[in-house]
Amino acid sequence: SAGLRKGEVLSVRDLLYGLMLPSGNDAAISLAEHFGRLSSIEEAAGLKFPARKVLEGPDGRMVRVSPEDHESRCLVTGFVEEMEAMRRELKLEDTSFHNAHGFSAAEANTRRGTNRGSCSDLARLTITANRNPTLREICSSRSHQGIIWSGSEGNWEQTPRSWAQRSFIDGVEGWCGTKSGHSTVAGYCMSTTATVHGSEY
Repeated sequence: SAGLRKGEVLSVRDLLYGLMLPSGNDAAISLAEHFGRLSSIEEAAGLKFPARKVLEGPDGRMVRVSPEDHESRCLVTGFVEEMEAMRRELKLEDTSFHNAHGFSAAEANTRRGTNRGSCSDLARLTITANRNPTLREICSSRSHQGIIWSGSEGNWEQTPRSWAQRSFIDGVEGWCGTKSGHSTVAGYCMSTTATVHGSEY
């Protein structure tokens, strides 16, 4: 968790740090709502919402953390559909996305199925993500202090909030970051890059 609370407002960039460093499922949901809302607006206007848009980095907008309600679930569902569109575009044949954060409560199946991804698919996704300089910078960071806005118009308060990388190989020479994780079913997982003798792997 990134420790987000209902009503707080963050930048997209800070949400990405809150997603990647502490593995913030709450940040994943807020980002999914934000981009899901953009997708629904563009779809209503007859525009094609490219799945790759979520990889273009921060868009300068601020995102309010919302309560989980019907609207939130609809927006997240739309975002997950875009994740699936990108999966097909990248030809990730052994991967499926069924929610925004990839983790199912109590490791149970979601209504639509189970999140899964093969090692080769995750490697391909990591390579794609690392081509984006903003995501590369975020994923290789050890820590980040973001700004949380709370209150209402005319009465905003700023509070700093820090997140740290939770990787179990942090400190290994040459490690460039990306993403580690753990679940009861999968155990410890890592998709990462490293630079050794001037070459990246």
